[in-house]
Amino acid sequence: MTAAAPALSTVAPPRAPSGTSLRFATLVVLAVSVTAFVYAYVSNGGFSGIVSRSSACNVRANLYPTTSGVPDPDAGKWAVYRACVSGLLLPTVVWIAAGLLVLSTVAALVYLLSPWWRIRRSRLCRIEDRPEVWEMLREPLQDATVVAGLRRRPEFYLDLTGPRAGGVAFGTRRRPRVCLDAGLIALFHQDRAGFDAIVLHELAHVRTGDIPLTYLTIAVWRACVAVAVLPWVLIPLLPPARFYPKIPLWSHFNPLSWFNARLYGGVLVLAALILLVRNAVLRSREREADALVARWTGSDDPYRSLASGRPHRRILRWIATHPTAAARRAALREPASLLRPGALEAFATGLALQVGYQHLLSVLRMVGWYHADNGSFDVMRVVWGVLFALPVGVIAWRGAAFRRAGGRARMLFAAPGLALGAGIAVGDLVALEQVPVAVTSLGVLRTAALAFAPTLMLLVCAWAGRCALLLGPHVSTGRGLLFAGVLGLLCIGLFGHVDTYASADVNWTEVLRPYLDHAARYGRPVDRPVVQAAVLALLGNLHPAPPVTAAALAALWLVPLLLAPRSGPVVRAATTGAGFALVVWLAALPVFRLLVPGGGPERAIVLSAWELTAAVTAQLVLSAVLRRRHGWVAAACGTWVLGSAVTLTMWLAHWHGGQVDSILARRPLQILATTGIIAAVLAIAVPARRPTAERGVRETGSGAARRRNPLVPAMLVLCAASVATIVWCPASLSGAPIQPPPGPPPVMDRNQALSVWSSGGGSSRLDDVVWANAEFVEAARTHDPARVLAACRHQLQTVEAAAHFPAPPVAEVSTMLSSALHHLTIEANWCVRLSLDPAGDEEMPETFGRGAEHLLRTTEALFAARMALLKGV
Repeated sequence: MTAAAPALSTVAPPRAPSGTSLRFATLVVLAVSVTAFVYAYVSNGGFSGIVSRSSACNVRANLYPTTSGVPDPDAGKWAVYRACVSGLLLPTVVWIAAGLLVLSTVAALVYLLSPWWRIRRSRLCRIEDRPEVWEMLREPLQDATVVAGLRRRPEFYLDLTGPRAGGVAFGTRRRPRVCLDAGLIALFHQDRAGFDAIVLHELAHVRTGDIPLTYLTIAVWRACVAVAVLPWVLIPLLPPARFYPKIPLWSHFNPLSWFNARLYGGVLVLAALILLVRNAVLRSREREADALVARWTGSDDPYRSLASGRPHRRILRWIATHPTAAARRAALREPASLLRPGALEAFATGLALQVGYQHLLSVLRMVGWYHADNGSFDVMRVVWGVLFALPVGVIAWRGAAFRRAGGRARMLFAAPGLALGAGIAVGDLVALEQVPVAVTSLGVLRTAALAFAPTLMLLVCAWAGRCALLLGPHVSTGRGLLFAGVLGLLCIGLFGHVDTYASADVNWTEVLRPYLDHAARYGRPVDRPVVQAAVLALLGNLHPAPPVTAAALAALWLVPLLLAPRSGPVVRAATTGAGFALVVWLAALPVFRLLVPGGGPERAIVLSAWELTAAVTAQLVLSAVLRRRHGWVAAACGTWVLGSAVTLTMWLAHWHGGQVDSILARRPLQILATTGIIAAVLAIAVPARRPTAERGVRETGSGAARRRNPLVPAMLVLCAASVATIVWCPASLSGAPIQPPPGPPPVMDRNQALSVWSSGGGSSRLDDVVWANAEFVEAARTHDPARVLAACRHQLQTVEAAAHFPAPPVAEVSTMLSSALHHLTIEANWCVRLSLDPAGDEEMPETFGRGAEHLLRTTEALFAARMALLKGV
């Protein structure tokens, strides 16, 4: 065996995160998030699953869901609720910590014991224990170890029962092992090249250090199934087993029911996803090992003399643990292809992160920390943005490394970005808390928001990839860290209001629609659509910090401008074009003031809306011209410069007594920054007449000579000053506010309120009364006075305890329950007196049996409410 430098060694080992590492991280995120949610769910409901502790706090605070989804505005109720759920924090944290501890312990045991189990199960023997084999293979194995660049030879084992010509690398990081099958030993004299290739393949696993990653992957999968999946399936069966011990357990589980299909289907989908990610890790490590074998042997097909084996079916290739022959040949011919970010791994990453984030929010809601009054929304927006900035950065990093290694691919950054966004949208629906209601809670606007996420993520990944190409190999320098910070800002600004996506329909109905209806009061019929569009653009950014969004939009063109080798021509073209567009816009101002009749604040709002509409039109035309002549960065920069100039001009035009006379003229850039970027994105469809104008953007920062231009720092100052105008803006007159008058208070949702009351302890109280009544009936059949007296007293105590529990939130159900408890109290007192004095002449109450009748009606009402929710009515 020779160690000559192969022709394919021009591709250095990738410094970017490998596909195996990314897939393993996805697997860990899924397993940890599912386990944390399951154990938080157990902590919230206990193993009985009858009483939900968070729902009990709702009942205690008299706080129930509303039909519109808008929370109850009573601050006193929320104070009682948060004081109640604050006591759940420590128990929930303890349960989650215990679940994660069990998960890690089981995974560690499986990982540490797997080498011993493999040796014992397959009856492997050390190759040194077979002198005739060891003498034959000692030097070839030592040569292979040297070629692989290993400091010490791993332990070699022999599988005497393995007929195939193969091997397997296993063990731990400190003690790697390689097992050679008996069929491979027989291949030694027949095909030495094939033997060397297979041995080098197994040693490549040792060299890359993926043995621990591989067996940790298998261990995490098995531990997640044992610790999280099985408890989630079995816990709902425990309450029926406790309260109905005489009924077979299997009869409580109806897999054909729609609710159970969604409930159990959620965890099965996640378990299947974890399995697919596990198999993807195993396939990825095989391709990376093949690439190393190609480098060491200097051949692009070192396994040519070996049988290709049974081909994988196309449907089964996603669930296979080994890559297909075509995938292996691709990795051998072009090792750089392993750097290319894949769409499937991006989809799995997006889905895993979104599921993990939703599970985290569910846990925080259970303990009462996630609400609008403590800044938790802002904290979690930042968490979400940073969380998804990581995979975007990895996609850009790996794609740029792939391009520098000579790789060529269409939609190199766009395809993974689209897949990442699709994973986010799907992950929002398959989170365990969302699965039972995912279909029924999908409104039109929420569906549109989820469908828009892939497109927006595609654009962000394409932008990040372009910037990574500009950075070149300087990813780990200060410029790379600055780019990472800007990427985090971008994801926070564009995706940081993820909590509003889930309630998009509620926000439209309860927030945006009243504003638009109120805005329709201003101006003539021809003015009203324009005013409504301006109001919608102003309020459409539901991010609580509009300057964050504005800064993120500025970074879209500013960062490529700063990284480009030759940015002076782009800046000059953008500012010149913005100047011409501003002149045209200024010429239209007198026309608007002549055409808009009336006076006062109402006229000022209509006039501002038309001026903003004219500015947006100018941005569209300007972006198309600049994109065609000077590229996309020039188009985005020009629309921003125009928006900043329009902002200052509108302030001057609407200045009145130290204030601006229109609420729409207060912060025009909050609208024009977004519309400018939208115009630049739409201008991508315009073909560029001079493709060389963007050479400064396409060249990598390593080889292109950078030319400093004083206009570029000026653009940086302009961005900072423009974003500051959103924070430090002039006050406006309030004569014609766009805020509508307060609407009626939200209406309580009857079915959801009864369901919360039931799970918050009401159903448990009723069950106690029902079982106490059944105990009395059973005691009466025995004719045992002592047992009857005990049963009657127990029933009286149970009814009194139920009477002290908060009444149901629905009036007719509350009245029915009060009547039932009243009659049951009368019956229980009569029973006690009769048991103490059997010879007494007190007659049975005339209403005897009415308590049980009203109790049955109450139970039926609660059951009907629960069924209506489960059916999505």
